Amino acid sequence: MSKLTKISWVALVLWVFTIAGIGLVIFKGGAEPGEDGRIELAVNKDEKRFILGEMRQMLETVQEIVVALETDNIKAVGEAVEGKGVADMMRNTPKILITKVPPEFMGLGRAMHANFDAIGSAAADGANTKKILAMLGDQLAQCTACHSTYKLPEQF
Repeated sequence: MSKLTKISWVALVLWVFTIAGIGLVIFKGGAEPGEDGRIELAVNKDEKRFILGEMRQMLETVQEIVVALETDNIKAVGEAVEGKGVADMMRNTPKILITKVPPEFMGLGRAMHANFDAIGSAAADGANTKKILAMLGDQLAQCTACHSTYKLPEQF
């Protein structure tokens, strides 16, 4: 085997390992199990701030829905979820964040936004309070699943 062939093989092997490493980061996401058993997301300070802002917005939306349901104001339910659906998530989420967190974490976020879309559709179709409350229960189950599985870094 010539020296050039050996160098070519070494370069090919290094290239394959590099691509595999990048793929692992992209498809696994940056996350490590924390002391409490939850997965700690490997995000920086700005990304943590973005995620916390998203969570606050979701909680505020749930609160607005509950207040609207208290008075059977289905129209206000629809107004509460406007701008909080999947399309909004895809537009507002920093693209780098998608590569840094596990796909399952992104899936839970997508499900939350899809549930807001579904609640908005149900409200537009004239669903009753009981139906919206059942959908809201499913929404809160997504919150619980996420908070039971993941955590953000405490400090930087």
